[in-house]
Amino acid sequence: MNFEQAWERTSGVEGWLHKNEGRLLWETCERAVGSWPGPGTIVEIGAYKGRSTTLLGQYAQEVGEDLIVVEPFWYGEGEPGLDGRQEHDWMYTEHKFQADTYASYMANMSGLPHTLIVEPSSRVNFNVYDIAMAFIDGDHTESGVLMDCYKIMPRVVVGGMVAFHDYRPDVFGVKPVVDWLLGEAQERWVLEGQESELVVVRRKSVWV
Repeated sequence: MNFEQAWERTSGVEGWLHKNEGRLLWETCERAVGSWPGPGTIVEIGAYKGRSTTLLGQYAQEVGEDLIVVEPFWYGEGEPGLDGRQEHDWMYTEHKFQADTYASYMANMSGLPHTLIVEPSSRVNFNVYDIAMAFIDGDHTESGVLMDCYKIMPRVVVGGMVAFHDYRPDVFGVKPVVDWLLGEAQERWVLEGQESELVVVRRKSVWV
């Protein structure tokens, strides 16, 4: 299976990932997972109805690797499982539900093996995984992105990659965190690629 074949399925799923970003996400999987000699887990934080997840799922199924998806399916202000999303709740003003989003996700992911964790990422133990590639697209507040990095990035293998969505200067907290990684933490992380609002960093040294 190649990207164009996979995109035929992904393009029909509601979400915000554009085709050029999806191509980079697919190519990131190929480079990160393909270069790791052992089992290389793929992790996604933030799935919504599964647009990017169907793409990652098709890749994982093709190469026989595990896909772990973390999504609490809750966007209402002040409720358990929020994971900090109230600060950009305008994105979800028409989607303040749980069951419908979950049902759409499950339908869209039908036939794609993966492990779904219906919890905020802050509650998930990632220490059991050797992560070859991660896609962070959950809580977009600066504190939320930092939390996801804190949880995920120590478990990324050397040469592994992390993709971030919505890297843009006018809204959200993704850009400040990624800029910090490529500045203050540049001894560990290097820019691997960017397409529109999707940016990818690669781990180049051990975590100390």
